[in-house]
Amino acid sequence: MSLGGMIGLQALHLLSQRTAPQPRRFLSASLMVTQTSGWRTLVTFSQLIDIFYLFVTARTPRQRGIAVLQSCFSPEWLDRPSTVIHPKTNKTLTNRDVLLQQATKQYFQKQKDNFPGEPTLVGMGAQLSAVATHRITNQQLDDIIKAGTPILVVGAQLDRLVSYKHQAYLAEHIAPFEFLDVPKGSHGVKDENATEVHSAIRRLFQYAERTREFVTSKL
Repeated sequence: MSLGGMIGLQALHLLSQRTAPQPRRFLSASLMVTQTSGWRTLVTFSQLIDIFYLFVTARTPRQRGIAVLQSCFSPEWLDRPSTVIHPKTNKTLTNRDVLLQQATKQYFQKQKDNFPGEPTLVGMGAQLSAVATHRITNQQLDDIIKAGTPILVVGAQLDRLVSYKHQAYLAEHIAPFEFLDVPKGSHGVKDENATEVHSAIRRLFQYAERTREFVTSKL
């Protein structure tokens, strides 16, 4: 997913090569809200500025949690009732309430365990550098296709971090087993549309299991 999907693309290409050490293939792969090539496939510059402003002006763990949620999830889904009931008020919490509670709890738990509660500048810079230098060419996509690994691609049309048109570009050029296109999905599509995503992954696993003998026979 996201940067993990970019790493997954690199791994898929590496393992598609006969010259790789101990050649093997994945039985299946899922690529969610990800892309093929660096900064040009991210959202618009103005959107990046808005997201950067949210993080710069956030001061408390709760404010930083809010900035993350606004970047990764749609307002409609965040305001939707969850399945969690507040133990004192007996009221149903929204998805926003639940995720903020989890983020704040994790922050203070990390502080207690002597882990940094926030990402360091070096860590953030390294992640941004990895995104900027990531590149998979059309030839490499062809190599991945020829390897025969069934691939699920999940695209979210309202993603604020990775441009949807480049998610669709990936799906178009990699000829996946399935392209799950979510019109109202955002970067957190695996949570917002958990039922649809889990069902698609299940279909992928079932197909991969049925074709397992064929795939491993090519090693």
